[in-house]
Amino acid sequence: MSPVSLDLALLSRDHWIKRLAHAPRLPVVAASVVMLAGVAVVDSRTGRELAVGAFYLIPVALLAWNVGPRSALLVAFLCALSDIWADNLAAYPYSSPYLIYWNTAVDTALFAFVGVVTSALRSAMAREEATSRTDALTGIANRRGFNDHLAREVSRARRYQQPLTLVYVDCDNFKRVNDQFGHDAGDEVLIGVAKGLLAGTRGTDVAGRLGGDEFAVVLVGTGGDAAPRALEKLREQLTAAMTAVPHPVTFSIGAVTFPAVPATVEELLTRADSVMYSVKHESKDAVRHLVAN
Repeated sequence: MSPVSLDLALLSRDHWIKRLAHAPRLPVVAASVVMLAGVAVVDSRTGRELAVGAFYLIPVALLAWNVGPRSALLVAFLCALSDIWADNLAAYPYSSPYLIYWNTAVDTALFAFVGVVTSALRSAMAREEATSRTDALTGIANRRGFNDHLAREVSRARRYQQPLTLVYVDCDNFKRVNDQFGHDAGDEVLIGVAKGLLAGTRGTDVAGRLGGDEFAVVLVGTGGDAAPRALEKLREQLTAAMTAVPHPVTFSIGAVTFPAVPATVEELLTRADSVMYSVKHESKDAVRHLVAN
């Protein structure tokens, strides 16, 4: 398999894994119950001649992945009972009546183990996914996470025909702080900037660190009339946050409001980045806001 084909296969796999993890629970539970019943019927009709017990693991794993370990444990017990019920219908002779209890316990333990492991794997993948989209220093979204959020907000804004304002923030003279006082001082500044961004935005807005000393904010549903007030509050909170660090910096802020949001995320990013750099090169320590045509 070529590297390109392998990448496409991995992307497709990750896509379906995420879809399964976020699928509505009721259909998943219903599908699991149907699977369990189907396997039990086949098991009862084939007896010991055809081993189908392993197929009980499918509804267990499905529920563990989508719903959680408790539901998987319950279904594990039901699967074990179904397996024993199938043996009874097939009139399989046991040498001792106590063996049915042993078999039920062993089957339950096996199915429960698969459910617990599957649920733990799902949790680990969720933590890894969250970590891969979070900036380790500041705790806000990193570039990857921010772009994902922005793509969702663009899609939502286009669907409901709502405006959107994208803000770029660059720390003025940040390199001087690093050079004169060291990276620990620079890290304090970056953490302070993140706190200021969170304090100056609403819970529905999204802030992210794009890299270095560049940050961005998506002001959801914010049009041209509301954007100046939102930008003023944002700048005030950033300035206030800098009073808590030993080497405060100023900010070059560029923002673009899109009454009609373009189809591509790249166009939003390019235009907001351009406005921010015009502030950076001309004066620094200022805010410039444009409304896209």
